[in-house]
Amino acid sequence: LPRKGPFSEELESRYIRYQTLPMGEYKEGKKNVFDIVKFIMYTPMVFIKTYGFLKKEGCCLLYVNGSRNFIWSSLLGYILSIPVVWHVHHIFLDKKTKWLIEWAGQMKCIKKILFVSNSVKEQFSGLGAKSEVIYNVIDISIFNPVKCKKQIKDEFGIPQERKLISLIAWILPTKRQDILVKAI
Repeated sequence: LPRKGPFSEELESRYIRYQTLPMGEYKEGKKNVFDIVKFIMYTPMVFIKTYGFLKKEGCCLLYVNGSRNFIWSSLLGYILSIPVVWHVHHIFLDKKTKWLIEWAGQMKCIKKILFVSNSVKEQFSGLGAKSEVIYNVIDISIFNPVKCKKQIKDEFGIPQERKLISLIAWILPTKRQDILVKAI
């Protein structure tokens, strides 16, 4: 994990061992020369620590869900002869990153690539046989929409007769939320 947080707390509550491993912060979207240099600088440390952890714990499967990790995991899976599963969440704007991911995804140790949507999957047409779409799921039955709307309107002083429009997402240029704002 890149840092401690709610996920590490959940792992700890289940007595599941994990390792935190700083991987650097990177620019969203197209990568610049600083991102590339940072990736190259972090790679030996990430590789050595992850290799040691995987060997020590006797891991027999590697699951990863971030573009930097796709590259590192493909090399580790190859060297350690363990299967790797990728979980891809993003539309990549950077051609270099897409090419590198597509190249690494061809390796035999990459057994399955899970995509959160068809549009995310379509950017990697060369990985078809390993690819599958599994949509993110939210159990909306646990929410009471009438109660939630009232609470939100009360909290922000919005008259109850007003309609609400919401978007739950990271605010990122690549998600084009500006189009929603203009449409509203």
